[in-house]
Amino acid sequence: MSNLLNKNKSKNIERVETTPPAGTYNPSDVFTVKPEVQKTKEEIKEKSSTVRCSLKNKDRLNALVIHHGKDSVDEVLNMILNEHEANMSSDKKKEFQTLLKIYSKKR
Repeated sequence: MSNLLNKNKSKNIERVETTPPAGTYNPSDVFTVKPEVQKTKEEIKEKSSTVRCSLKNKDRLNALVIHHGKDSVDEVLNMILNEHEANMSSDKKKEFQTLLKIYSKKR
């Protein structure tokens, strides 16, 4: 029983140098005004979603992406929808805007 108490005495504790703190208290820093760094505006990334369509329409959209030199299907759809909205009558545009508000509130 006494052998268990004396068993681990042979190991020495290894001392490691303590690193000094990066910043220390300085009374003169309390009253100095640090210039504010302007925060860069982060672009708000729109959330993406999926749209189900036929393979034929998927191939047509991908062909339009290449044909118009766009980077994504989203850009092509945006272009097509903008052209379609521009050709709407004023009554149809108002109805369309109302429907957009309704769908955006549902999220």
